[in-house]
Amino acid sequence: MKKLALILAIAIIAAFTAPAFAADVTIGGAYRVTATKTDTGLTGGSADVTQNFQHRLRIPITFKVNDNIIAYARADWNERDYWGDTSATFTATGQKNNVMVDYAWVQITQPMWDAKVGRQWVMFGQGSLYNPDGLEGILLNLHFDPVTVTMNYGKRSENGSKNDDGINADADNYAIQIAYAGDNFKLGGMAGYVIDRGVSAAYDSKKIGYGFFVDYKMDAFTFNAEADFITGDKTTTVDYEGTNLYANLSYMASDALTLGIAAVYGKGNNDANKDQLSSITATTDADFRFFDYAGPLALDEFSLLGNGPFNDDKFELANDAGIQAFKIYADYKLTEAIVLHGLLAYATPEEDAATVLDDLTVFIGSVDYSWMPNVTLSFGMVYGKPDYTNNTNDDASKQFVGKFNVDF
Repeated sequence: MKKLALILAIAIIAAFTAPAFAADVTIGGAYRVTATKTDTGLTGGSADVTQNFQHRLRIPITFKVNDNIIAYARADWNERDYWGDTSATFTATGQKNNVMVDYAWVQITQPMWDAKVGRQWVMFGQGSLYNPDGLEGILLNLHFDPVTVTMNYGKRSENGSKNDDGINADADNYAIQIAYAGDNFKLGGMAGYVIDRGVSAAYDSKKIGYGFFVDYKMDAFTFNAEADFITGDKTTTVDYEGTNLYANLSYMASDALTLGIAAVYGKGNNDANKDQLSSITATTDADFRFFDYAGPLALDEFSLLGNGPFNDDKFELANDAGIQAFKIYADYKLTEAIVLHGLLAYATPEEDAATVLDDLTVFIGSVDYSWMPNVTLSFGMVYGKPDYTNNTNDDASKQFVGKFNVDF
């Protein structure tokens, strides 16, 4: 509580002093409260049904030091996994953290380069291969218009000690991207190397990946795609592998209606000595999901597929099974205040022998209502119907969610 009181005091002082140098400090924020009910379909009874409330207060602060340097910090205040949680991993009051700072960085801008140093989110391409969130390190952009070269170094872990002997050796990220941008397109290639030297004294765990991406816009059409290829060593006997493809095409039919279609492919395997990877970096909310809500609910409180009998992974329908899937979606602005979203998806495993899941059909629908300026109410539902070879658990998974969000 002392830590929370101190940070609150600093924030209050900053709020009162900000008008004196308003051009140099920007403070914003958002508050949300979410109610979720999920039926994972595991038993067909009440035991697989969960429901909870959750909230988060998020405050970002930007400091303009001069024309070339800015500093940024973003904190989540009193975030809860769910109200009333008093498990051992939480404080006695059930708070996940009084204050959790997820980003804190300084950016330096020069005529031909810029660099960001600190705790940050890094995304290359469409974010499929290399997309670390909360990575502490350095991001460097070299500008040779129309070509930009981006390099990233990140410290994943000191593995328990700043002494780098044996299993205390570090885990690091290294990556580079070269992108070419035109008037209505951007294309590029990337390569990344993630090494954990502290997994074992006998070997290092390595993830190596490279990929290609494109963004293209022509009139009302927008096209995005990425192809990634992954290899590496998990242990002395197990290798990493991944061949993952993603493509999305959207069409703005009118000012009110947007239609789209997307597809994913992930090569699976049925080999005990191979482990399929969707990415070379551990990804959380920064990662995109193939089955997800649209609008303000996207990447937010979505736990249906991950907690159900199938994965919430865009390239793995089940562990090492890969995926072949497509989806069609639509966003419709019914009025100035109401927006409707709909998604229908169908998926099958790429490697049938790795799972008893034959296929999966998913429907997701949601509505966003702009109640008043900076205040949004959102409601959504998910219906996921699996089909299994053994016919022992074909129960559908369902989720209902409501969200109240205030931006300030």
